[in-house]
Amino acid sequence: MSNRAGVFVLAFAALGMFVGWSVWQWHLAQTELVFAGKQLTECRRLASRISRLRQAPAQFEDSLKSNDALARLVESTVKKAAIDQQRITEISPGEPRRVGDTPYKEQMTRVGLREVTLPQLIRVLLTVPQSDPAIQIGSLNLRVPAGTNSDSGNSNQDEFWNAELTLTSQFYAPIVEASR
Repeated sequence: MSNRAGVFVLAFAALGMFVGWSVWQWHLAQTELVFAGKQLTECRRLASRISRLRQAPAQFEDSLKSNDALARLVESTVKKAAIDQQRITEISPGEPRRVGDTPYKEQMTRVGLREVTLPQLIRVLLTVPQSDPAIQIGSLNLRVPAGTNSDSGNSNQDEFWNAELTLTSQFYAPIVEASR
């Protein structure tokens, strides 16, 4: 009888372990199901947003920005980036040029900044599209300011850079064919 009781206890223990493992697996599956449901909802939201963005036309300005408007934009962007206005060395709007055979023109504006730190410059780069989404950063050139000793070995001193940005904006300018 003790052999039978031992087998019975062993079978009962195995059954208990199987039930415990099954409950644990069920709990893990439920947790994964909730997580997958949240991911599916997020994927659907992003797919809907992508679809809306694909259907929406690109936003362009209706007309050329004035030199004063560009200067105000650059000055406010530099101010938001905590850079002294005296650090602006240049704001030079270029002549608009046609973008291929499209009814759009683009205007490039050169902006020069003297002796700015990289964190300040990054704030400028992030602030421009927030200030005016129609303006993009076309290029960025960095140079070490003249007279800077790069071998000073003082890691506590901020590194300063001279930066030249090219801001690009596009606007609608339909091609008007000459009448004959």
